[in-house]
Amino acid sequence: MNNLVRIGDAARRLGVSTITLRRLEREEAIPAARRHPRTAARYWLESELEEIRQLLEPRSTSIGSRSVSDE
Repeated sequence: MNNLVRIGDAARRLGVSTITLRRLEREEAIPAARRHPRTAARYWLESELEEIRQLLEPRSTSIGSRSVSDE
């Protein structure tokens, strides 16, 4: 079932603030929320929360190790 999740509930489930979700949406880093026609409240599908969660995970960066020679 694909229920709609309000921004506050989505933020709690994802461990981020509503401000972060709004910013990421504005930057098009996460799927756009559906909007209530009268209130403009933001809603995401439950299935989209997992996609957003994956986008929020820190990415590992590989930094090559350098050896420092003794002088």
